[in-house]
Amino acid sequence: MTIRITSQLPDGTEVEVEAESEDALRALAANRDNKLCYAAGAAAEVVARREWAEAGAARQLTSVEIAVSVAGLPLGKGLSSSAALCVLVVKALAAAAAVDWPPTLVMAIAHAGELAAGSPCGLLDQIAPAHGPGAYRVGFGGEGKVTVERVVVGGQIALVVIDLGAAKDTRAILEGLQQAYPNAQSAADCALHALLSDKARAFVAAAGDALVGGDARRLGKVLVEAQQAFDEVAIPMVPSELAAPVLHGLLTDATVGELVWGGKGVGSQGDGCAQFVARSAEAAEALVTYVGETYPSMSGLVLCLEAE
Repeated sequence: MTIRITSQLPDGTEVEVEAESEDALRALAANRDNKLCYAAGAAAEVVARREWAEAGAARQLTSVEIAVSVAGLPLGKGLSSSAALCVLVVKALAAAAAVDWPPTLVMAIAHAGELAAGSPCGLLDQIAPAHGPGAYRVGFGGEGKVTVERVVVGGQIALVVIDLGAAKDTRAILEGLQQAYPNAQSAADCALHALLSDKARAFVAAAGDALVGGDARRLGKVLVEAQQAFDEVAIPMVPSELAAPVLHGLLTDATVGELVWGGKGVGSQGDGCAQFVARSAEAAEALVTYVGETYPSMSGLVLCLEAE
């Protein structure tokens, strides 16, 4: 079985990986210089599954080629572009072999692919690409149990994601924060555990309630409070990445403040992307225009959640 994956980077560079075995795919995944290492990791995890191999043999598959022709997410900016790519590869290979995997299993396989590529990420990144558009409340229980609940949005919420046009190192951030796990060794470690457990659950619950109520103002307030809590605890853990001067400069921009109810960093934070709750759909567009004119290296994307 030959698996070939091709894509085009934002600068127009063509990249590809090709392998004929699970071991060869894992070798490609382990090479951090390989621009498609995540894709190779996801493909390796699919090939390793017996049900896929048997289904592929039944369909007499000898080769699969996946061409990633559209890349809408900025790469390496905290928007889970690697997770989206891994989910895409898993879904494409499943379709080629006519294997019907539920979203939770697609998530698990894609997540294993990211781990194979050396990214110590959690399962959250795979939620959106595996389940599709919408708002979701996600819970993590013991023994790796994940629950995903669709949130019915009660009113329009205008979100804006800003690519900060800077750089971040997600692996460095995750590796730095994971030094506090599994067992807390200091007061700082204990504070991080509390932030990423009880406090995080409270923020998620409050954000979910705001979405259900269609309350953009309240959602923006939650984002601000979550950012403040994160900064207090996490910046000292990985200051080289989480001090994020570009992010914090935008969050405190007075003109931005007039257009939004609140904002915070995205994902593992750092100078990757910022997310805002705009005061209206018109304010969201005005924010993107203002940022583009004031900060030429930045660009924005408006995402409106409509009442259901």
